[in-house]
Amino acid sequence: MFDRCVVINLDRRPERLAAFRLRVPRDWAFPPIKLVPAFDGLTCEPPAWYGGSHRRRLAGSWGCFQSHLGVYKQAIADRLESVLIFEDDAVFAPDFPERSAAFLDCVPDDWDAIYFGGQHLWTDTTPPTRVNEHVIRGRNVNRTHAYAMRRGMLEKCVAAMDRPWPKQTPVNCYNFDFQLGRLHSRSRVYCPTRWLCGQAAGLSDVNPHGRFFSTL
Repeated sequence: MFDRCVVINLDRRPERLAAFRLRVPRDWAFPPIKLVPAFDGLTCEPPAWYGGSHRRRLAGSWGCFQSHLGVYKQAIADRLESVLIFEDDAVFAPDFPERSAAFLDCVPDDWDAIYFGGQHLWTDTTPPTRVNEHVIRGRNVNRTHAYAMRRGMLEKCVAAMDRPWPKQTPVNCYNFDFQLGRLHSRSRVYCPTRWLCGQAAGLSDVNPHGRFFSTL
């Protein structure tokens, strides 16, 4: 179902990559997981348009944005039809092989993106809708630790985000997953009724003052 599978990891965080590899289920039904070195926002200051005067504190977010965008561009350049993307803090449900197979069997053929883990935003105004027993359609899914995209969605994301963002963008809206979620209302995004991937607890590389907690 996916032409490529990758995990994004910072070179200076080898312990996170090692922990991720130990968590990958033995019964892995997808392509071998290819390592993609993450773009380190701490070694390259974001451009002036990215956060304005706040851009230095958004260095981690900039790195995340460039890392995922790089995966998109490479998949497009290689003429792939789909790519499955993990971040190195992804945690798999104990029954991931069985549940993911049941979930993917029920995902509609018209999918643009598939989220194995995440957080539904704006549920008061645009709640996710049920498709069938295993699948719901997301309208704004946050977090990018475990998801897949098809070529058309990859191209849509690159066209929408690989350019200076509007000056009026609020500081708290520069996170890559927030911007990605804004495209979901115009796309076919499917998620499991119960998340299949969470995030390992620990310090966030995007926000140095934030922590991740498992979302399973």
